[in-house]
Amino acid sequence: MSGATAETAEAVALTGAGGGAIGGGIQRVLWWLFGPAGGFIALFAWLVFGVAVLLDKPVAELFLLGFSL
Repeated sequence: MSGATAETAEAVALTGAGGGAIGGGIQRVLWWLFGPAGGFIALFAWLVFGVAVLLDKPVAELFLLGFSL
């Protein structure tokens, strides 16, 4: 199994499956700006922010107190 790249994301998006063209474009820009490691960190930070918004909790509370629902 090969790793996901911006090129494979674009190829999958053109078939109508997967995350789509918008997600592939975001990945391509992040990888171009920050490299693979920085792009991963940026996407992870985006995920944490999204979870904080979804749960209506500050990000610091997610890390200090855990996911206490």
